[in-house]
Amino acid sequence: MKKILFTCDLDNTLIHSYKHKRNYDICIEWIKGKEQGFISAEAGRKIRLIKEQAIFVPFTTRSVAQYLRIQWPENGIPEQAITTNGAIQLQETGTKIGTGTGSETGIRTGSEIGIRTGSEIGTRSGIGAGTGIGTRAGIEIITGSEIETENGTGIGIRTETESGTEPISLSISENYMDKAWLHESELILEAYKDELTRMLNLLEEDVDYIRCRLVDDMYVFSYCRNEVDAAEKARGYSGKTSLSVLSSGKKIYFLPPEFNKGNALDRLKRNVSPDYVIAAGDSEMDIPMLERADLAFCKAEITGRVQNKNKMIFQNEDDLLDSVMNVLVSV
Repeated sequence: MKKILFTCDLDNTLIHSYKHKRNYDICIEWIKGKEQGFISAEAGRKIRLIKEQAIFVPFTTRSVAQYLRIQWPENGIPEQAITTNGAIQLQETGTKIGTGTGSETGIRTGSEIGIRTGSEIGTRSGIGAGTGIGTRAGIEIITGSEIETENGTGIGIRTETESGTEPISLSISENYMDKAWLHESELILEAYKDELTRMLNLLEEDVDYIRCRLVDDMYVFSYCRNEVDAAEKARGYSGKTSLSVLSSGKKIYFLPPEFNKGNALDRLKRNVSPDYVIAAGDSEMDIPMLERADLAFCKAEITGRVQNKNKMIFQNEDDLLDSVMNVLVSV
């Protein structure tokens, strides 16, 4: 039997926001008790069936915290995931996630990782732990202190809420973060630390942005004001930075060029040694991954830009998962 790897983007590929909610959808992501991310009720069943025949690995530009707030349907939890646009690999991310209503503050996994709001760690003028960590966007890093968690100790964080400043716990266990993957990413990052810091400082002074932050110490993210053309703004950085600059909607990402989903797929293939790779995605961020797969499923908006002779168009998550299941039968 062939070993098949199915790598899949998340947002707008497998899951969608409340803005596009349909009557038959189920919520799998909450932010501060409010419904945020959805999939169809049938998609959960299909993911379980796919997992029985292939290695299912989400590939996302989301931060670790943003990924971990997803509450996958029962028996549909991926054993591993690639986050932060390829810079971080998570493994053994739990065997059961509480389904609840989303109003509870804890996101439960097999080892009770206590990320209560999914808030990201922001840095102002430095990268990494230590004195370089500062405060921004209502998030305060409590340096030198630890919070007890069920898994041991975590990093103390305070985040602004409607009722004031509330302490939350963040424990990313060594069992979840692949150390070898992280070490390789940190070696890559070394050449870009100064440029990431420089870019973050520039963006903070630019009135065209509502917010900007360093994501998982790996890349810089910014969000443009409504009146700003993000694609045009991103093009304006051409030749002015050694970072890759990509836009998506109102978001602009500044990344070390090596942190892309195509390179991440190559790294994963070295570890997994699959016989066949299926990839799915909807945006420019996914193209490097789609082009290195044996079969690429693309949204119509990008299919003409994907240089892969074996590609198919999908409409939504059910269409995608049905197509993947049909391929699994024939491969």
